Amino acid sequence: MAETSARTNMLVHEAVICSLSLEEVGQQEAAEAGLKAALDCQAKLRDVLPALSGSDFSRMTREEIASITPNLFDLARRLLSFARSREELTARMPEPFRGAYGAVLSDLEISASRIEDAAEGWALALDSEFVNEVQEAIDSTWA
Repeated sequence: MAETSARTNMLVHEAVICSLSLEEVGQQEAAEAGLKAALDCQAKLRDVLPALSGSDFSRMTREEIASITPNLFDLARRLLSFARSREELTARMPEPFRGAYGAVLSDLEISASRIEDAAEGWALALDSEFVNEVQEAIDSTWA
């Protein structure tokens, strides 16, 4: 399970680093650079999202979950902040790039919402009281 955790952690870290480059997009004058940064981040998220939903994390340790969860929240916050400035950012793009840029930003916002949902779910796994309540409910159902 440590291998799955390490791979997921690496993918999340790469996506966080990529999201940092998006913050510079607003300061860049080259439309191509802004679009490239958004597309690079979108590509990283195509690896992160399946890693979050496609593996069995039920055997992950509390420490493994705790090491990834804050990064998920940070990634979601950065992406949502960037994507929500879509109209302003798209308006600054030259006409040939507007459609593509708007589509990428929309996709980033959807991905950010999915990552935020995953982070909230993982955070619940760190809530001992919640985990005990769920375990008690499961135990009483099968008793």
